[in-house]
Amino acid sequence: MTGSLVWFDAVMGLSLVGIAAGTLLAKQHFQSTVMFIFFGLIMAIAWCRLEAVDVALAEAAIGSGLTGALLLNTLAAVRRHHAQSPEDHSRDRRSKDSRNVAAASPVATGNSRRLTGLLIGAFSTIAAVTLVPVVIPLATAGNLRGITSVDLLPASGVDNPVTAVLLNFRAYDTLLEVAVLLAAVFAVLPVTQFASGLEKTPPLGPVLATFIKLLVPLATIVATYVLWVGTKAPGGAFQAAAILAAVAVLLILAGATPPNCALRRWRMLLTMGPFVFLIAAVEGVFAGRNFLEYRLQWAGVTITIIEVALTASIALILTMLFSCTLPTNSESVIDSPGATGPTARSNTNP
Repeated sequence: MTGSLVWFDAVMGLSLVGIAAGTLLAKQHFQSTVMFIFFGLIMAIAWCRLEAVDVALAEAAIGSGLTGALLLNTLAAVRRHHAQSPEDHSRDRRSKDSRNVAAASPVATGNSRRLTGLLIGAFSTIAAVTLVPVVIPLATAGNLRGITSVDLLPASGVDNPVTAVLLNFRAYDTLLEVAVLLAAVFAVLPVTQFASGLEKTPPLGPVLATFIKLLVPLATIVATYVLWVGTKAPGGAFQAAAILAAVAVLLILAGATPPNCALRRWRMLLTMGPFVFLIAAVEGVFAGRNFLEYRLQWAGVTITIIEVALTASIALILTMLFSCTLPTNSESVIDSPGATGPTARSNTNP
């Protein structure tokens, strides 16, 4: 059995390398996106083989699932953007002509691409060679164990080492990750349209409608369980938020109205997680402790409150990022056959 698992791990490792290369070298964006999703699923299995179930859940739900859906939606949005009206095509003809002049010299273009590839390869080689003398002594050292998160679990307030690391021992990293996600939403909001301009989806068939009705309550229960069990077993805020965001994406695809950040309740929910996290971090400073150092007797309760708030905010962040690339009524009018330039423009600004 052990020998078969070794062969399985070897084949899986080689497959990851091959899929990663195929993702980067694919000629079509759609093929690259599908291979990226497949890479995330295989990577989740690899994390399970390494007994990192928390990372496997996050990889499958966020790295492959929601990120894959976001990439596919973005690819569709890019294609809709390129399908412009006749007036836009005539207006952009001059810029296309200038690009055609540059493309008339394929030798120069090929040489520039070759030079860029060589520079990237040289930089990667130098970085790898530089890291080898640092990594090999660490891997062969005999005193690597030291103090681990398992040794400090009684002081963390939780029983899951991963949760202890993410929300106690290295809470700085988690706080910055949430801040990056929040900044991403604020960056895309000014250039996107939400509920008021979304194209109406066609009615669902009976099979798909029944499937969503059965799946949404079940997925919500699973997300609640994953959140609650995260302090004792694999799970937590990011995994539960990814499941809730997947439920929201299903509902949006079924015709539900996406969240609109213009409404106060959505803005409050969007910032609730980082705000609660900061309150817990600053409380330690005012109480004479360090930043992000919780009270020992209240550490478990504090981490649970932070995870509940983060779950709601991260789920909304992921949902809004997905909603940013949904088709709008103006795009559907422009892309519809037989629509003239003036008609398309009159419908763009209702």
